[in-house]
Amino acid sequence: MKIKNEAELLKEFCKKDELRPLLEAPFYNTKYNKVWCTNGYVLIEINPKVLTRKYPKGELRFPELECPCKKKLTIEAINKALEECPKVDEEIVVSEEVKCKECEGYGEVTWEYTGNNGCTHELEAECPICYGKGYIIPEKTKKTGRKITKEDAIISIGNAPIFARNVNKLKFAMDFLNIKSATLTHNSKGGANKFVLNENVCLFVVSMYSLEEKPHDAVVELID
Repeated sequence: MKIKNEAELLKEFCKKDELRPLLEAPFYNTKYNKVWCTNGYVLIEINPKVLTRKYPKGELRFPELECPCKKKLTIEAINKALEECPKVDEEIVVSEEVKCKECEGYGEVTWEYTGNNGCTHELEAECPICYGKGYIIPEKTKKTGRKITKEDAIISIGNAPIFARNVNKLKFAMDFLNIKSATLTHNSKGGANKFVLNENVCLFVVSMYSLEEKPHDAVVELID
């Protein structure tokens, strides 16, 4: 069965990234013969036979998965963990930031000068127009009055500490596809975790990396 409104599903996993164009839109990964869409932290992999569109080809390798396992997790357990996390005020963007044209949003510029010996030298320095911010006018937001899960709250799924914002991506995909439970097949404390949603859709979620142990805010209960 084809996935309905696939564009709505896939756009949730893309991000704007001028340095890594493969993160900006879905593509057919010729290395694995699957359609991929990723923001660099969460990756959705879909069998092209359940999609209606054709996607540009690209190749992106994925590191070998570690810590194989076979555990089940339900959407109810995910919702419960998200609900137990700390809450913050929801804010929506009312106007996008205006990027600095001088440094093209990088916050740095390259200066050139010629020394007394006639040699040309280059120097990276803070942009004198935006003072290193990368924008001229900052993004503006406003509060909606709702409380939402704090994005950098830590949720433990088996061995893996995962940011709540990335667990929310897993929840979104399961809700979108009306999937009540998924299978965790690889569960790494410091690498990628693989969630099999069904025979055609998988999600890979990177664990939170930190040099120091941090307490989790909630736990997703797993089923053997």
